[in-house]
Amino acid sequence: MWVKVGILGAGTVGSGVFESLTSGHFRRISDSYSVGVSKVLIKNSEKARSRDMQPYLTTSFNEVLEESDIVIELMGGINPAMEYMLEAIRKGKGVITANKAVIASHGKELFEQAVQSGTNIRFGAAAGGGLQLVDRLFSSADNIRKVQMIINATSNYVLTGMKNLQFQEVIAEAQRLGYAEQDYHSDISGIDSAYKLAIVATLAFNQVVDPRKLFESGRVRGIEDVIREDFEAARQFGFDIKLLAIAEKNQETYDIRVEPCFVPVGNKQYGTHQLAEVHGVFNAAIIDGQLSGIQKFEGRGAGKEPTTSAVLYDLKKVLDNMAKGKIDEIHSWSNPPASISDMDTSVVTGCIRTVSSDRPLTVHYITGILGHEGLNLGNVYQKRGIHSGDFTPDWFFFDPISLDAVHRALSKLEASDFVQGKPVFYRIEPELK
Repeated sequence: MWVKVGILGAGTVGSGVFESLTSGHFRRISDSYSVGVSKVLIKNSEKARSRDMQPYLTTSFNEVLEESDIVIELMGGINPAMEYMLEAIRKGKGVITANKAVIASHGKELFEQAVQSGTNIRFGAAAGGGLQLVDRLFSSADNIRKVQMIINATSNYVLTGMKNLQFQEVIAEAQRLGYAEQDYHSDISGIDSAYKLAIVATLAFNQVVDPRKLFESGRVRGIEDVIREDFEAARQFGFDIKLLAIAEKNQETYDIRVEPCFVPVGNKQYGTHQLAEVHGVFNAAIIDGQLSGIQKFEGRGAGKEPTTSAVLYDLKKVLDNMAKGKIDEIHSWSNPPASISDMDTSVVTGCIRTVSSDRPLTVHYITGILGHEGLNLGNVYQKRGIHSGDFTPDWFFFDPISLDAVHRALSKLEASDFVQGKPVFYRIEPELK
């Protein structure tokens, strides 16, 4: 029996799914069905496409809907992707999506409609597809206490490359290799990671994490402020820099955030973080469960292939469910919202990097501001300029203190005549035990 699949979007992943399903290698993805592509929805009919794809192209969503049993949404963005998925579900079509923004922000509407319509929706490719995080968490009976992830492989590739190159050099290389989009803002700003974290945290804790609350409360920072010299300072004291997405249960509240962190590598005090050796285009997740303990999952994240593989895995699951007359009911997004902890009261250890003129008393002045706010300094790393008056970076490591005190110190430093631009704070994330 044949099942027809409609693909919404012919970008990097959409073309990858199309090629896989029409190449002959994946038609027997199911023991019960043969799979064929019905239509591929595109927005721009003038754009050049592959010759093989031409007969399948359409600009009409209704045409895709009428000719498909399963709809794979790979358009990105909130609308019309959200509207198309809801309409497909109402029509009883199986739906597969890699759209982390829609799932994180509107999962409740989609999943409740799927239950009502008696059809399947799968979204493993939306968050850590190469790690199969969605399936692991959806099927887990464990009490998850903490999740730490490198969940955006583009940013990880950039940070890995910045040990030797400047940001613009690395991002250009990533674009040439297909690891970064032309518009890479969502990747390096932490937005992509935040949507994925909201999905993972909602499944892990069975309470809804609204990504808008993360953005509004300043819990999402990207890698835009990271400079090459930061890696030199980090290396001096046994650290590397990673963009981490973290969700942790603290009694009745949850600490959920995305930020670049100093992670220890063979550090005498902090050990070696489990994610410190995850480099390049790889993603990874550490899941700490009450019963299972600490588990690590790692896999490729950037490029067409990992997401295509995750979509095909979800397609296989939908076909298996169709053969059994079964649907996977997802109720996590119908639960109460997670109570997010007050970030300012959290205790942090880390360092602050400033850029200031290389002149007498500058460092003394900066340490005075930090000390006035209660920051007890340990190591200080200075990178001196060639000429007096040059602007150079300095790194100030401090002992545990409230994040509120750190923010006060940052504000005073930014307002100071001695400091150029915005000072940058890096939290130290010790090895997970």
